[in-house]
Amino acid sequence: MSTGYIDSATITDAIGSLVVYESYNEWNKWISQSIIDVTTLLITNDQLKIAPAPYRGTTVSPSAESKWFFCYDMALKSLREIIPRRYPEKYQDADILFVKAKFNDWLNNNIDEIQKAIIKTKKEDSYDGWIQLAVKEAWLDDSVRSKGLFEKNMINYFSPILGVPREDLEHLHEKTNDIRQIKEWSAGENLNRNFDLAEDAYVASVILRGRYHYDVAEVKRESIMNHPIRQYVLPSLTKGTEHAIPKYMDYFISIIIASAMIENDRVKRSTLWLENIIKAREGFMQEKLKQTLDQYQELKGEEALDMAIDTAQKLKLRTHPKYLEYIFEFMAVTGIFVAGFYLNLGFGEISTLAATYGRIYLEKKSKKTFGKYVLEELTLDRESLRTLATALPGRIIRKE
Repeated sequence: MSTGYIDSATITDAIGSLVVYESYNEWNKWISQSIIDVTTLLITNDQLKIAPAPYRGTTVSPSAESKWFFCYDMALKSLREIIPRRYPEKYQDADILFVKAKFNDWLNNNIDEIQKAIIKTKKEDSYDGWIQLAVKEAWLDDSVRSKGLFEKNMINYFSPILGVPREDLEHLHEKTNDIRQIKEWSAGENLNRNFDLAEDAYVASVILRGRYHYDVAEVKRESIMNHPIRQYVLPSLTKGTEHAIPKYMDYFISIIIASAMIENDRVKRSTLWLENIIKAREGFMQEKLKQTLDQYQELKGEEALDMAIDTAQKLKLRTHPKYLEYIFEFMAVTGIFVAGFYLNLGFGEISTLAATYGRIYLEKKSKKTFGKYVLEELTLDRESLRTLATALPGRIIRKE
């Protein structure tokens, strides 16, 4: 297994795909790519590190203002064995100081190219939906956690890139650190020139951090997964290692993601997604999934789909809402009591029967509840898993 960096924007959008949207039919290309890539990396990497920002932000994240960031925090806590620290690099590390100097030099000498990259990014099909969602759902948390919507220490660089005087950007930064102002903008109120400038500075900040992340990974000789919004400021991939993902893994990842969307409650979607990632990861760590990956690299079409279904059944992925387990468990206990009264058994005998059922069942079924056992039998059938494996629109298809 390998290690590497992943940027927080990719993880944030992956969580957002589960929490913010009603259905995966609403996802755009950036969102689909983020959730697929994050799921794949979490299963197949030994450890991941969140790429550090150019300048130190808050060391401890305050309480989330939105359900989206609440789930983001919950995910990082659940994944702390995979992502042990949020920002692992010391800001006075010699390599980091070198990267900062290199990054600042690049900002100074590539103003025209950066401006063109921002324009190209804004023309992407996914951009409008991404920025609208960011303003409405993410700006408040971003502002609170970063003390503004863009780096104050980078104003000297933002000024020529955006064509805005330094003094105006300093004043604007104060506004983006004002919770009342951010709440107004997020609610669609007072969308004046300051809002337009704040949006431009925010987007520039998000895009340019991708180049810094790339430079850190290059100096540290690590891999890096960048959010697609940053594609136009990254060097062309003229060298490096290509990590092929087997076709069947695409189907397997789709089962995990589509299963999470079965939950109606947004927080429970994140919980189900994490639960199945940990199961899959344990299978990978125990070599079960890894052997399958290594052995069946060339599978395509129906064979790849069948292998993904076999793997999901073998790992007992949960593909049903949690509340159904409680319903089936209630039905089982209710059935015992109904049968007992029908047979004219006393309350004590019925209770003993129910307790015996519970003890025997737990012993025989490795302590699974009746509801969980029944639902695994019902939902891990091949046809249901086939539907989940092919469900995601805009699913990222790897080159064969």
